[in-house]
Amino acid sequence: MLRPNLDRYSPTQLIGAFLVLLVLLEFGYPVTRYGEGWVIAYQICYASLLVFGAWATRTAVSSSWVAVVSGLAFLGASVYYVLNPGSTLATLVTYIALIPYQATLIVRLWHFVERRDEDALPDILAAVCVYLLIGAIFVPVYGLLETLEPNSFIDIGRDGNVVEWQEFQYYSLVTLNTVGFGDIRPVGSWARSLSTLEAMTGVLYIAILVSQLIGRVRDREQRGKAEGRADDRDVEAKTPEILKDSQPEGRADL
Repeated sequence: MLRPNLDRYSPTQLIGAFLVLLVLLEFGYPVTRYGEGWVIAYQICYASLLVFGAWATRTAVSSSWVAVVSGLAFLGASVYYVLNPGSTLATLVTYIALIPYQATLIVRLWHFVERRDEDALPDILAAVCVYLLIGAIFVPVYGLLETLEPNSFIDIGRDGNVVEWQEFQYYSLVTLNTVGFGDIRPVGSWARSLSTLEAMTGVLYIAILVSQLIGRVRDREQRGKAEGRADDRDVEAKTPEILKDSQPEGRADL
């Protein structure tokens, strides 16, 4: 049986490919409006996201059993959702399974950001993935709230209709970066509280991430300067010996 050679791909290539797939899924959700076949394809691709994420972050997180369990749980919930469209129970099960699934991805990627120190580019790409997944993890939270407490959100463009997960995908991303167009509004107390929490999380994450990356760059510069000074001291310490060895034997006897 052939096994893929994982080591031939650099961390930048793996995390970059994961980011491309994540962007396609996070912003390509409107395809699920085109029919049940597109919903199935979207769910399968989203379930494979964790497999790709575990592969890309294997150098930072060795244990994968949590990823396997959460991935299988979400895949099973997705199948149940596809087989029972419109079922409230299927919707609840899918939302509940999606939260630990996305949380596992966030934790693995954040461990990758924390443990790598050779190259800054994979760290930045992984940090962008975490930012997008923070927006994604609020989608099932909003969905659970709307399912358990209907009319917690209103969509002024869809009068009288329940806000579905596709709308929450859009709402979560615009709330995370504090754009807030106002077409979907939180009207329930918990809806407003969670929306405020997401907006604050988005702002704080950017601030903390920028400060951390700047601090990491400065640490690398200081380590480079310290290594340079150590090399200079070694050269200075060896210089007298080199000069002594280079003197002619007759002059050395004098």
